Amino acid sequence: MYLLRNPSPIQRPTQSQCRAVACSCTARQPASMAAVQNRTESGSTVISTAPAESSGVAVTISTRKKPARALTSRAKKRSTIRLRMAAMTGELEIEVVEKIVKMCPGVEMVRFACSGTEATMHAIRVARAYTGRDLLLKFEGNYHGFHDHTLWSTYAPVEAYGNRRSPIAVPASSGIPKTMREFIITLPFNDFDGFERVMRSYGEQIAAVITEPCQGNCAAINPQDGFLELIRRKTEEYGCVFILDEVKTGFRIANGGAQEYYRIKPDLATYAKALGNGIPVGAMLTTDRIASAFQPGSHAATFGGNPLAMAAGIAVFETILGEGILANCRRVGSHLIARLFRLQGSHDCIREVRGRGLMIGVELTGDAAEVVRHCMARGLLIITSGSGNVLRFVPPLIITEADADHAVTILDEVLTQS
Repeated sequence: MYLLRNPSPIQRPTQSQCRAVACSCTARQPASMAAVQNRTESGSTVISTAPAESSGVAVTISTRKKPARALTSRAKKRSTIRLRMAAMTGELEIEVVEKIVKMCPGVEMVRFACSGTEATMHAIRVARAYTGRDLLLKFEGNYHGFHDHTLWSTYAPVEAYGNRRSPIAVPASSGIPKTMREFIITLPFNDFDGFERVMRSYGEQIAAVITEPCQGNCAAINPQDGFLELIRRKTEEYGCVFILDEVKTGFRIANGGAQEYYRIKPDLATYAKALGNGIPVGAMLTTDRIASAFQPGSHAATFGGNPLAMAAGIAVFETILGEGILANCRRVGSHLIARLFRLQGSHDCIREVRGRGLMIGVELTGDAAEVVRHCMARGLLIITSGSGNVLRFVPPLIITEADADHAVTILDEVLTQS
């Protein structure tokens, strides 16, 4: 989201107009909500909510300047960032791993990649190698990267998924081989009875159950009490690997991510996005027991753990731990959710407000596209989510209560006039 004071009804703020804009864009949508105030040359104030140069949703946790300065400082201290040879582990990788292990107790092995997509691909392969099984169970609406193994039942309308008792796995992109459906089981998120039924029937054939702890692409649908615990119990009972996809929640809702917040311990966890604050990086976290399924040479990533990404990761951890960013996230997130709940009381078109920290969704009774368009005309740039009727708020974690208030004020004006 951008907030542009005195916006032109025709022109949107451009990269050249803004100083240090942190905004997050997707291929299909303009940007996500967040807020860092910046001045344009004309004197207008831009409150941006994600990274403008590149990146995707839920990537930026701080302004680019602070981690960038820390990265530059680290490079100067070492005179140079030494390049790795023959994919050997470098000292920067070790430093990042030490910080991850400190924040995520119980982790015994970390493997780096270049994105969340790569991280989940690696995690699924490890799970299949460890169990000797092929089936993967995922939940409707969950997004686990843009690869053939998991891009099923992600974007389609709910009615396309068929009966809840026997859901249809729907590919979310053209070009995915139909034969991939043989290896996928899909279920509605938070379906306790359906999950137990499927595990009774297929549990001994399932290699892994993968889930987001809080559904990101559906705009912050939270797990019902006991659902993640049920997944943990049943995967242990049937010898399946429990993969918790923390690409969006990792280092956003708690120091140790959703694992810490929900007090749940998966077999594998995947991280990306906030880990690099805009620099491409991903990570797979697991135990020695699971990692033993991979023999030396059976896993590789050309740019995984590269020096630039690792230096960025170190800078991110130093920023998170040194500046109280997550405390600000909890405070401002609670404030923003409270403001949106009050807004719901004034507008019948708001069906639900939900979220955790600064991962928030506002579900409308109708299509949200017109709301997005009118918000844009007023200088507020946000995106839709879910089936197109949800407004999605995933800002950097440094926004202020004043930033949040400004965004809600614009949304209130738009909904009042709609």
